[in-house]
Amino acid sequence: MQNIIWTNDTGQIDAIIEEWRQEALSLAVDMAKNPKETVDEATYGVDVILNKAWKNIVDGYEIPTAQRLFETINSLDILDARIRIAADELNTEYRADEQDNLRHLELEHPVIILGQAGLWNGSRTLASIVDFDNVGDIIADSPWAGMEYETWKIDEHDDLRYVGVHHDGVNTCTFRELKANGHGEKPIEECDLLALLRASRPLGPRVRDVYGMPAPAKKYGNR
Repeated sequence: MQNIIWTNDTGQIDAIIEEWRQEALSLAVDMAKNPKETVDEATYGVDVILNKAWKNIVDGYEIPTAQRLFETINSLDILDARIRIAADELNTEYRADEQDNLRHLELEHPVIILGQAGLWNGSRTLASIVDFDNVGDIIADSPWAGMEYETWKIDEHDDLRYVGVHHDGVNTCTFRELKANGHGEKPIEECDLLALLRASRPLGPRVRDVYGMPAPAKKYGNR
């Protein structure tokens, strides 16, 4: 089982919208009695759903009773562009929250990034060393541009891993802190994967402590 720190995949956005829908349903009676006040006091996203339901009923020349509002809210299309944009905006704020949660995990040494890009003409690997002040700074920016879906997680090896999905394939990056400021005498391009792994340590244990995440199952083994 992998521990998700943040993601913007379809399931996450659907879950946000469903939470909004359930809250909007609980406000159907209040909305029928006092629409303006109910919308004004509704939380972000819930107000979008209430307004859309109200407009659908009124535009159909129907009376916006509590029952009709309930039915309309319940049948709203979760693929509606305005609703999904609102959910995506809130989810982006969640990512900023996770950055703040991890900023106190300071890094003593540079971080080695091991990546693989799935391209239309095959895969491409990369390795680089970057200075980060803390773990929160790592997830502040996406290592790959143009991704449709992104996920930051702790993988089965207890590594901090980024996964980006795009139309040509999947791009991944693993972030590990070097055990010292140097990683050996050879240039990074000439080091094999095993040497890079031995010269670094996983960030998963520190991140898991912040969230109370379980350790990876023993059967996988750690690097």
